[in-house]
Amino acid sequence: MLITGSTQGIGSWLARAFARHGAHVAVHGLTHVEDGKRLVDELKALGSNACLVLGDLSYETGPAQIVDDAARQLGGLDVYISNAGGIIRRSRIDAFDLDLYNEVMALNVRATLLGTKAAIPHLKASGGGSIIFTSSKAHLLGGGLKSGAAAYAGAKSFIVNFTKTTAREFAEDGIRANCVSPGTFATPTHSVFATEEQLEALRQTIPLGRLGNETDAVGPYLFFASDMLSGYITGQALELNGGELMPS
Repeated sequence: MLITGSTQGIGSWLARAFARHGAHVAVHGLTHVEDGKRLVDELKALGSNACLVLGDLSYETGPAQIVDDAARQLGGLDVYISNAGGIIRRSRIDAFDLDLYNEVMALNVRATLLGTKAAIPHLKASGGGSIIFTSSKAHLLGGGLKSGAAAYAGAKSFIVNFTKTTAREFAEDGIRANCVSPGTFATPTHSVFATEEQLEALRQTIPLGRLGNETDAVGPYLFFASDMLSGYITGQALELNGGELMPS
């Protein structure tokens, strides 16, 4: 299996969880190379045939290179977790520029589409499998009050819709596609883009009374990856936010 954006944060939590359950994991990253190397060593100690794949998903040729490299090192793919994404930087709409738009779309939209395109042949060769996309609460909330994340929120809405299209197009190949939309988690990303005061204000809006943690994050992905647990589930988006948002 390949997990994009997995040298830190939720992606690294997933890599550890899947390795503990016997999966062979390709860890992907770009800038946090040493973190990735340490994580691969950790996964190997858990018995996983783990490897590190480096590459920039925002380049047009990046997603295919990353997916094919992972499949080559692992001997195939049966689970593809499209987890990488990001705000890039905050900018309100009235100050937004085209360069930021292109960066956000390249990483969050184009890379999702091209990575999936590259993964499909490998999943077919494995006899089917599971694709799991990572969206965000932003697909329901929008960019948030004064948050400056309009393009990112729109990109995450694309991912939820793209999940449904992928599920429909490849069901006959035995490939399931589902999506997890995390809320506010205690990750490096939230530390970069929010102050302690902002995180505390967010915490107070969550009915369960806390930010999400590693244990909270991994269960839905393990569930969607397992044919035994979710073999009749495809095209679904699971909201993972402690009750912060409760769509009807």
